[in-house]
Amino acid sequence: MISLRKTANELELLQASLRAAEEYYAKMIRACGDGAVEYDAQAAQDLRDQLHRLETQFKSASSTTEFRIAYESTRNHLESYQQVGRDRIRTMREDLKSASVTLRVFAEGISLSSAEYESLLRHDVERLEGLAHSDDLSYVKAGIVNCSAAILQSHNKLEQSQRLVITQLQSEIRALHSAIENDRKRGYTDVFSGAWNRQKITERIDLLLTGSQPFWVLALEITNFRKIQGRYSQNVLQGAVRCLLSTLRGLLLHDCAVGRWGDDLYLVVIDAEPNAVIGVSAELKRKLPSLYTVPDAAAVQTVRLDVALGIVDRRQGVDAGRFYLKLKQITEALGSGA
Repeated sequence: MISLRKTANELELLQASLRAAEEYYAKMIRACGDGAVEYDAQAAQDLRDQLHRLETQFKSASSTTEFRIAYESTRNHLESYQQVGRDRIRTMREDLKSASVTLRVFAEGISLSSAEYESLLRHDVERLEGLAHSDDLSYVKAGIVNCSAAILQSHNKLEQSQRLVITQLQSEIRALHSAIENDRKRGYTDVFSGAWNRQKITERIDLLLTGSQPFWVLALEITNFRKIQGRYSQNVLQGAVRCLLSTLRGLLLHDCAVGRWGDDLYLVVIDAEPNAVIGVSAELKRKLPSLYTVPDAAAVQTVRLDVALGIVDRRQGVDAGRFYLKLKQITEALGSGA
């Protein structure tokens, strides 16, 4: 009896191991598609669709032959995708090489300096002046044709050279402007969320407070942010929060400025009449999703973000001190879970 019980237990363990092996092999098939390099978006999606079908096929397999067919199909699809990728890369390299040669020839053809063009032009002018002293009409005609062609060629090359220089200058100016703009943005952008930092969002509120126009501020607290910080990587958390803020911007019907006020607290400043905020908090709470899917290397993570919302409106005549007091009360209430 003991021997039979032991054998039965071993069979159960073996069956559990086989089920686990089938499950994880099926997941490996899916991972091959999810982690494929996208040299072509459509080809990558086709590969994923094929491998997802093979995953289903593998899960339903019940014989050695069916397992072997699923394995061979997976290998064939991957090898085919790999070969197409190699062909695309080889073609791209050949195209780049051809473009490089073409650009080199073009550059060499217009590499003469302005002084050299001036020297060539003076030479052609001197040839024309020399023709003026000739009595051979055919020689003069041929000389004029040759000199005019040479002058025109020199002019065209000089024009090409100048256009290239102007293009290079314009490109460098654009790059400089882009670098200046990026430096400026880095000065007021929160690296983690991509929103404004606290200093910038405060400046925006202060600017509105100096005027008489009313506005309102939506405060958003991610209530479970501290709990999930150790559960996901920084990149995954960053992606989830950015998805949340992007979704929030899309739901609001007004132009708005979004800033990070604290570790898990964000403010949205809307330059609009406070009367428009009635029911906004409940509506946003209902429409904002709580789950956000974020790619993480070859896998995909689903992150739950729970939020609490509060609204502070600045009506006409309310001074800055009273407004910031209301804002402090709202943010502290959100932080305490009230």
